[in-house]
Amino acid sequence: NFDVPFPDAELRIDGTVGSDPALGMEWYQPLGRTPLFFAPFGGVARRTYNFIEGESVVARYDQIFLRAGVHLGVNVGAFSDIRLGVYIGRLDANVKVGDPGLPSLTGKETAADLTWRYNGQDSPAIPSRGMAASARMLYLIDGPVIDPPLPTARSSVDLYQVDTIGTSFHTVGSDNRVFVGWGLGTSFDNEPLSVNQFHLGQPFRLGAYDLGELRGDHYYLGTIGYLHQLGRLPDFLGGSIFAGGWLENGDAFDDWNKATFRTQAGVGLMADTLIGPVLFG
Repeated sequence: NFDVPFPDAELRIDGTVGSDPALGMEWYQPLGRTPLFFAPFGGVARRTYNFIEGESVVARYDQIFLRAGVHLGVNVGAFSDIRLGVYIGRLDANVKVGDPGLPSLTGKETAADLTWRYNGQDSPAIPSRGMAASARMLYLIDGPVIDPPLPTARSSVDLYQVDTIGTSFHTVGSDNRVFVGWGLGTSFDNEPLSVNQFHLGQPFRLGAYDLGELRGDHYYLGTIGYLHQLGRLPDFLGGSIFAGGWLENGDAFDDWNKATFRTQAGVGLMADTLIGPVLFG
């Protein structure tokens, strides 16, 4: 909603249904005619986290996040902004199935982050051109109590992480697409808990793996693909339909010296629908 609760403000509410439901909001308020703004936010989310060994789920965590915070930022042109934020929240992570050998996590979590975002793409679903990228530095100040304490040195307290991701789309021929995607993240010399490591195993992020099967203190990704337009949905249902193929490369690891080069190929159908992009891959 625009101009809520004040002129030039934006109020955004997002919700997710399914096995991992979530609800969140953000109020974006410019400060007069300056490029400065502030954006309070809050939300609650439930996430299932699997421990996978030998392609089998050996344990499953149920995590519930409750967070509230504020970002102070500056708009850098029409397509970019920089945000400095803090949040305080509560994390409850409990083992529901199996025995991963890790304890439950319950308690307060506080953090600060610095984020740069850029979006020059002409569509949030399947762009015809443009680049979208972001870079984030996260500092976890404090975390929940671990019960019982871990025998290892792993901890997410006083944790620094940097993560950058992006995609770039280009039109070739009449209305086909070539795209590239990338990602790079590090925890520096920290050894975070598994729930705070980088997780791969999603579409275009080494999607042949299950989520939670590939995780580490650091990661890298590189994807390149081609989409061929097959046609269009009726206007009241959405936009274009594409068939495509892509090549995914990357790895997640705890030691840079042990990084490998994992390569996967994917094919699928993508459609721009009224409810957002839909992928059958």
